[in-house]
Amino acid sequence: MWAIFSDGADAEYHYWRGYNWVALGCVVLGQIIYLMLYNPLTAETTEMFRFLPASVASFTVPAFAYGVATVLLRRSSDGAPRPTGSPVDPHALARHRKVVDPNI
Repeated sequence: MWAIFSDGADAEYHYWRGYNWVALGCVVLGQIIYLMLYNPLTAETTEMFRFLPASVASFTVPAFAYGVATVLLRRSSDGAPRPTGSPVDPHALARHRKVVDPNI
């Protein structure tokens, strides 16, 4: 749990300049897919809308794309997958400052 408060370049939740560009790109992809299948201003739909509602497509396609992108980007330069978690180090936990003061 303390990993979310680590801001070093080697932190588990480190993103480029603090932004998860893959996630933001997938959100934009979902909006583009939604607008391609259904135009909310004119209520026009495409033929594919009959079989695949825009809300379902705008969720499933970006979710799949995000899953594929995270698997591909998770691999290190030698092709081996990075570990997904690290064992809990009680000394590392003791070094972190408390986020919430229990005496508030």
